[in-house]
Amino acid sequence: MKKVILLEDNLKVAEEFIDQLIEWKEKEKRDIKIDKMLFYEDTLNAEEVKELEGVRSICNKGIDVEWVNVISFDYVMDNLYSDPDNLFIFDTYLLSDESFVFKYRVNVGYALQKINDKRIWFYTNAGADIKDSIDRIFGDMVIETELEEGRHMLRFMDNKEFVQKVG
Repeated sequence: MKKVILLEDNLKVAEEFIDQLIEWKEKEKRDIKIDKMLFYEDTLNAEEVKELEGVRSICNKGIDVEWVNVISFDYVMDNLYSDPDNLFIFDTYLLSDESFVFKYRVNVGYALQKINDKRIWFYTNAGADIKDSIDRIFGDMVIETELEEGRHMLRFMDNKEFVQKVG
């Protein structure tokens, strides 16, 4: 069974995407588990993160929420990446990652080290410049998004690489 892990810095968007993944899993009878949400936040500590309403709401869906920041990111990812059944969907533009050089952003840099494994997908809601950057670097490992009636939609089911990897 493949396990999907989402990296996001916006709890509302994360919850919308998790709901879509759960709905797709049930509708398409996919043998996947939406296993974990990595909440990227550099301004809070672990105890403050646990108290956020969005974290409690996601946990109530049976999804583990783990707080990561620039210091813990590689360590947490190395542990999760060691399981070959884990697949990752990353928000490209983590707001508290202030790297000015795109390739130096913590999530992009990590994914570039693992690019040949084809287990990390990216998406962005941050605009055309960021979208062009991830398309240029990650190509078919980019999942389209759109805003539909005020709700963020992650078009993972339209990404052939993702659907094939899920099985």
